[in-house]
Amino acid sequence: MAVNGDKPHVVCMPYPAQSHMKAMLKLAKLLHHEGFHITFVNTEYYHKRFLRVRGPNSLDGLPDFRFETIPDGLPPSDPSAPQDMHSLLESIRKNALEAPFLSLVSKLNDSSASGPDVPPVTCIVSDGFMSFTITAGEDLGIPVIVLYTLSACGFMGFYQFRNLQEKGLTPLKENALEPFLSLVSNLNDTSALDVPPVTCIVSDGFMSFTVTAGEGLGIPVVVFFTLSACGFMGFYQFRNLLERGLTPLKVIGLDLSCSWLQGAIHPNNSLFLSFPHLQKLNLAYNGFSMSHIPPEFARFPELTHLDLSHYEVSGKVPLEVFFLNKLVSLDLSFNSDLTLEEGTSSTKPFEHKAKLDKQQPTYMLLFQIQPSNTETLPTSFFLQIAFLAPFLNQIDSVKIAWCFTY
Repeated sequence: MAVNGDKPHVVCMPYPAQSHMKAMLKLAKLLHHEGFHITFVNTEYYHKRFLRVRGPNSLDGLPDFRFETIPDGLPPSDPSAPQDMHSLLESIRKNALEAPFLSLVSKLNDSSASGPDVPPVTCIVSDGFMSFTITAGEDLGIPVIVLYTLSACGFMGFYQFRNLQEKGLTPLKENALEPFLSLVSNLNDTSALDVPPVTCIVSDGFMSFTVTAGEGLGIPVVVFFTLSACGFMGFYQFRNLLERGLTPLKVIGLDLSCSWLQGAIHPNNSLFLSFPHLQKLNLAYNGFSMSHIPPEFARFPELTHLDLSHYEVSGKVPLEVFFLNKLVSLDLSFNSDLTLEEGTSSTKPFEHKAKLDKQQPTYMLLFQIQPSNTETLPTSFFLQIAFLAPFLNQIDSVKIAWCFTY
């Protein structure tokens, strides 16, 4: 087995966005499995965000798989709030991350600073959007491998964009047929270009104007659908399904937990308009920036299960939520700044639920906070436990670790 000094050491620098980081992390894990020492670099903002969501020890790593951080050049911000992507892109474009990254790699190469167990950096694997790593690699004499997490088609679009722009082929005009006809005609003009004539056009299925162009020029067109087979058949059969009344489908379950959703949920959000038949909704483990729970959840009359745990909401729980007739499970745990709507401290909502069906358990409540000192809990804590007590025999499953307020 190789000692640490003989191990190849790769520094991974992802672009700070979910899909980019996931792709880089998968590559890092594969390299680590093959015996590489890995240093995975996060921006300070996302590092704090991970620790906040996953726990203080979640990024401790392993002796040969370590997480490091660099600043992103932006003012400090709340890790529970969404980061302004435009400002982040500007910071990257202005190379605000170059000096911190250069300093980090230099420190990793200094055994007196990084420790004897950290081998010198032999390679940098960087997201294609983090171009400052190339300059850092050149300064330090370390090879840089650029990873594009886009699809091959998306990568070629970026790669050829300047060329297409200079030729006036992008952005596409309202009528893309004429420019495309002109392009193919020019390619077929052997006196202008030293290329063979066009014998076939391969076109994305959504670029239907190419079919018209091929017919006009007498050139066969192969239509290429980049969708999965299932997705293609969905498009192909859509009209047939629509005529037979088999679509649109009634969505009855929606699991958006751990989906990195950020920002406030507004009352006019399409969520409340698009799924009138929803029965189960899971929005747990998202960052809604301490926004309020909108009363529009009452627009789901069929709702039976609502999970808003770790939802980062504050304010009052709207009374409308408790009057959803079919609701049997409501999880509001780990939202420490929630309080009950005025009037909810009475037993009315729970009496209403209990009367629906005396034979069946009808309600599950999950309330939780984590006070630092349970001895200082105020009277309101005991009052809320007290008003629930008479209804425990009608409640399906009660887990009240603590209640809402201090």
